Amino acid sequence: MWQASGHVENFHDPMVDCLNCQKRFRADDIDMEKGCPHCGKNSWTDVRQFNMMFKTHLGATAGHGSTAYLHPETAQAIFINFKNVMSSNRVKIPFGIAQIGKAFRNEITPKQFLFRMREFEQMEMEWFCTEETSNDFFKEWCNIRLEFYTKIGINPDKIRLRAHEKTELSHYSSQTSDVEYEYPFGWKELEGIAHRGAFDLTQHSKHSGKDLSLF
Repeated sequence: MWQASGHVENFHDPMVDCLNCQKRFRADDIDMEKGCPHCGKNSWTDVRQFNMMFKTHLGATAGHGSTAYLHPETAQAIFINFKNVMSSNRVKIPFGIAQIGKAFRNEITPKQFLFRMREFEQMEMEWFCTEETSNDFFKEWCNIRLEFYTKIGINPDKIRLRAHEKTELSHYSSQTSDVEYEYPFGWKELEGIAHRGAFDLTQHSKHSGKDLSLF
């Protein structure tokens, strides 16, 4: 499943080490031109990609074919069960599937309360619609999610919707916007709204040999 979803190959964060104090940082979390946040020296290793998947082995011994991964997101379970959910609930597109579950990430530098954890609860919803209506639904969901925080009483001056730059986009996304909150330590993501297209269903159809397309 994680090969098909692209996580094994693409689920990376940029990592850098300080050559002076040996501290490790996410390269996109710091200003490398200002020097190391810990010792102040400006002496870095090259930025390299760090895979955030939690890798383990099944069985008594580690051998060929025993590799497994703790899931870094809960959405893939939605995609592989898409046809089952649709038939058992007798729904037609457009419709959404929402769930909550555990997620695990081999975080480089755990910190900042809930934002850098190796084990956490994650809520996700995937919205299924036709390609022709997808951009309109993406804009609609961005507005709905932004309005949600105001409705529950959060100061709207502390909330913003930030569109990702092309260089930030995940391997599965054609456009993504984050709902961010201004904390004492800066703006941080509360949730992300991503236009995944048909990437996931297409990939799982290709790798499993099971047709997930609809007429």
